Amino acid sequence: MMRPCGRDLFELIPKRELRIDLERAAKVLQKSGFEISERSELVLTIANDQDISVFPNGKIMAFPVKTADEAEKVGNNILGTLEKDKKCIKYL
Repeated sequence: MMRPCGRDLFELIPKRELRIDLERAAKVLQKSGFEISERSELVLTIANDQDISVFPNGKIMAFPVKTADEAEKVGNNILGTLEKDKKCIKYL
């Protein structure tokens, strides 16, 4: 599910319940060329063309994005990268 949360900000919520290991996700994303700007137990922030926040429950916030299609591409890119490492995402 995706919804706008303000001007140029979208929230992407996974259709399935899941958990993301943020520590492992940071390593996988860095190896794939993403720049990690903040890492904690609660959020992983990526600073590339957009500021992207990834939460343990799979929610992704992306800014700035102009359209729902652009937000969906951002989310699919992040989740697709994380799914390459089977231990990053646990589907519940």
